[in-house]
Amino acid sequence: MKKLISRLQGARSGETFSFKDLIQNYGGHVATAAFLIGFIIDFLALPRVDSPLIIPIGIMYLAILAVAFILRLLLIGKATTGSIFASKLSAYFTLLIALISGSLLSYVFVLFFRSADSLVTLPFFFLAGAVILANEFISTKRDRSALDLCVFYFGLTAFCLFATPLIVGAVSSMTFYVSLILASLLSYAYALMVDKFGGVRLFRSAVVYLLPLWAPLSFLLLDTIHAIPPVPVSLVEQGIYRDVKKDQDGNYQITAEVVNGKQVSETFTFAPGESAYFYSSVFAPASLKAPVAHRWEYWNEGKRLWEERANVVFTVRGGRDGGYRGYSKVTVTTPGTWRVVVTLNGTRTLSSKTFSISTLKNPQQLSLTK
Repeated sequence: MKKLISRLQGARSGETFSFKDLIQNYGGHVATAAFLIGFIIDFLALPRVDSPLIIPIGIMYLAILAVAFILRLLLIGKATTGSIFASKLSAYFTLLIALISGSLLSYVFVLFFRSADSLVTLPFFFLAGAVILANEFISTKRDRSALDLCVFYFGLTAFCLFATPLIVGAVSSMTFYVSLILASLLSYAYALMVDKFGGVRLFRSAVVYLLPLWAPLSFLLLDTIHAIPPVPVSLVEQGIYRDVKKDQDGNYQITAEVVNGKQVSETFTFAPGESAYFYSSVFAPASLKAPVAHRWEYWNEGKRLWEERANVVFTVRGGRDGGYRGYSKVTVTTPGTWRVVVTLNGTRTLSSKTFSISTLKNPQQLSLTK
């Protein structure tokens, strides 16, 4: 970085310093900067999941990356024949690809982050960090092209997982596997184009056709450990209450527990035989239907494991800004540590609420309307 600053200072004092020199000598830093700019722009400006622009934006990013990568392959081929213009232009395409790759990863990250608890999105944090590190250390056209293709295939697969449920109006195991099959077919179709337009100059043919496998297989692995966020569904609100009722106007009358004038959120008091209620509001785009479950679990200290006590499933229907509201209840038989895990389709975790139950008597109560 000090070397880059000194070169820039030299350029201000009259020393010749071209953009091509910048890319050739500091390509890793420049690509990283472009990637981060694209990532931050989307992180701040991406619209809501139910916006009519959300799918066109994803298609635009994928289309720009697909075309830019092919054009860069052609330019690299021209540059090997001695074309100075092609060599300079390929440097600009490297910067464009880094910028749009950052936007695409941010697009995926923001959509997934909005849909789940932060622990579920950790793999995507690691992926973004890995791409940034790779940009810093990659020095050859072959390795940079491989990284760009990996990001493209990941973005394409994630986009299919997000867009397919919106298009068919349902979230299920079937839509998940259909999304992966669609992504695999599109990836292999693009691999054919890469091979045709000069990918073999950088890779062996086997590598060209193996790279598309990594993203679908990665998502299959994440699905087996329940680490895929439940896009395009997201949790708006949740809480433990003493009573929940739906009135004739469609509003939910909720009784919360209070201590010293403040609503309780961690430790609740129930007498044996009383019911504890879990209320949630889940947002889904209009016309989308999805099965959501409240899974009640009790921590068995002796066995050191969570024991399922109830699993209440209902169908969420999209279109309401405040989310689709629903609740479940269990009869309290045992004080201790409990949690309610909100899942989509029985596998993907929307949230997890951990709390304690004691058997103290006469708690203060507060009535709320949702």
